[in-house]
Amino acid sequence: MASAFIRACVAAWRCQLASLLALAVTAVGTLVVLALLLLPVGVGFRLLPPAARLLRAASDRARGRAARWTDVRISPPEPLPAGPARAVLGDEGFWRDLGWAWLEPVVGGLLVAVPLVFIEYGVFGALVQPFVWRLLGDTNWYAFVLVHSTPTMLAALALGLAFTAAGVCAAPAVLRLHSRWGAVAAVRAAQHRTRAARGPVGPHPHPGDGHPGRRAAAHRARSARRCAGPARRPGHDAGARRPAAGQRPADRP
Repeated sequence: MASAFIRACVAAWRCQLASLLALAVTAVGTLVVLALLLLPVGVGFRLLPPAARLLRAASDRARGRAARWTDVRISPPEPLPAGPARAVLGDEGFWRDLGWAWLEPVVGGLLVAVPLVFIEYGVFGALVQPFVWRLLGDTNWYAFVLVHSTPTMLAALALGLAFTAAGVCAAPAVLRLHSRWGAVAAVRAAQHRTRAARGPVGPHPHPGDGHPGRRAAAHRARSARRCAGPARRPGHDAGARRPAAGQRPADRP
């Protein structure tokens, strides 16, 4: 029981650390985007390779933390090419890291913030409310408890302990979910980059539509049908005229 509680407390501390590291990931991702925006003026070609290496180092450390903290293994991409900025732009792993760098502070940061909110709000109710409730007056609310007397202060204290325990108990599961989210974000970013490189997929053409000879033959057949006009019935002469009204046809020989 004690070891489980210690592991939960360690997981809560790691959630706090992950939330702070998300800010560093945001800074690195912003640097890479700035280098991409400066490509048209030429400065970005010099800034992009070192910025991409810095981003790869941050993603490698994140994969290492996920493996150490939660045993979630995230497959690393291929090493970055050592060439110029054009080689970096053609590397799929670079775009995978960039997608992770922009999604991690939002989604991953919100995930690890959930147990931290419960813990910190619970600590405020359990350790601060018993000493300051008289100073805050009759409008002092803690969650759904109006703290204006000793019994309500005790209720706020118990509620704060419950919030703290809930946050500590949820921290290990949230940390594992955060690591799995990092793996999913990396894979989705790579798939999105692959689809963008392939371009839009249209309807499949007919097997014979792409052959030049077949297209020409079909065009000649349509032209011949238009020039031939309506088909004539057999046995009728094209030059024979129909008899006028009231005139009997000539006797056949």
